Amino acid sequence: MLIYRTDNDSAEFAAKADCSDHEFKSVDTVVEDMYVSNGILAVNTTRHDGRYFNSEELAADDPHLNYACCETVLKLFDISKPESPKFITQIVQSGDYYTSRLIGNTEYIISTHYTSDFCDEAKTPYIVTDERENIDCSDISYMEDGITSDCTVICAIDITTGEVYETKAVYGITHDIYCTTDSIYLTNYDCLENDGTQIIKASINNSTLNFTAQTKIDGSILNQFSMNEKDGNLRVAVTDGNFLNENNILYILDENLNILGRSEDFGKGERIQSVCFIGNTAYVITYEQTDPLFAIDLSNPEAPEIKGEVEITGFSSQLVPVSETTLLGIGAESITDDDGFILKSGLKFALFDVSDPENPTVLDSIMLEDTYSHAQYEHKAITVNPQKGYIAIPISRESEKNSFGYDYSIITLTANDGKINITNTFDCQIPGNMPHVNDSRCVYINDYIYSVMDGTVGDSFYIK
Repeated sequence: MLIYRTDNDSAEFAAKADCSDHEFKSVDTVVEDMYVSNGILAVNTTRHDGRYFNSEELAADDPHLNYACCETVLKLFDISKPESPKFITQIVQSGDYYTSRLIGNTEYIISTHYTSDFCDEAKTPYIVTDERENIDCSDISYMEDGITSDCTVICAIDITTGEVYETKAVYGITHDIYCTTDSIYLTNYDCLENDGTQIIKASINNSTLNFTAQTKIDGSILNQFSMNEKDGNLRVAVTDGNFLNENNILYILDENLNILGRSEDFGKGERIQSVCFIGNTAYVITYEQTDPLFAIDLSNPEAPEIKGEVEITGFSSQLVPVSETTLLGIGAESITDDDGFILKSGLKFALFDVSDPENPTVLDSIMLEDTYSHAQYEHKAITVNPQKGYIAIPISRESEKNSFGYDYSIITLTANDGKINITNTFDCQIPGNMPHVNDSRCVYINDYIYSVMDGTVGDSFYIK
């Protein structure tokens, strides 16, 4: 983990927080993500036990083995003095790291524990602080109609002290997670039977966890943004059905996950691409050949109503609210090839006016040919600066200027007065000798924006 100190137009390497596991020669550690809060650096990692990876015989007998011998490790550092980070402690929980949420000083870490007869460590979910402790049977729940012996592990940890408040597990593999300050919702789509999505609710109370409700609904959830909680009710947008026979539904569930109401089917023959909840309205993008945006009124939980829709070519895979009445869509254009197939192309921005839910309109759109961005499928690549009023994203363009075949840039754009304007394009140097750059990002500090590529802070640019 590299720490850089920024000084307006420059960023210099300051220190390294060592996240490797030197005591285990066979272990490969991967940094997944991190939090910085009140002088504490919390780094979430997955370590893979290499003792089992090269065993072709065992791998043939148990295809889950490579995943089973994984552990999630939270490493805590004191970075009150960034030039000299101090390791505080680490906490280990069984399973492959999936995701986490930070509420106050409590981090809720969620991992997927795969069981295996060939890996003794993987038979029972566990946690390691001073010593290994198996999770007590009373703290393990199960989803009705579960089809797997693998389970989801949730651990609540104080990142300032490393104290473990609570560890729970539930049998079933979690696919998507939605979290509020009071609840964590885990979802599991039964892709084998194609018979819907299981949802289980865990309540949060003073950093303690309790599974309180579960249900199953038709259809599959796209991602965490397909869910939203308001007034104790969970609103969920799903796509149901098979290819060419798809339809979409929005459910409203009460605090016990009983169905209060559901919308009529919408976007038939298309799949949900993005969802944005604002107050009592849901905005849903579906796509097959065109990009309809549906506005759905949720003010009556027992009867959600589709108020209006508007179509545009291509589709938006991300929706960003830019005001109370406008949404910016980030996605791709659609083109038809010589054989009549619909293909995705380029990077597209669309600005929607949703001031009248019964009559949403497209105010403006821009398409950048031969251009792509991580922001098209990763919301963390979208940087919003509300003080300066711009949105920044990293992009890559096909180019013959260098041997890599791509140029990398950061663009900033505004969406004002019904128009999308690209205000800056900053060309970035590719770090090292890399044929491609993964997980490119950009961050702003005061009046400067910095490029981050493959974990390296690169160029800085002044924003007027």
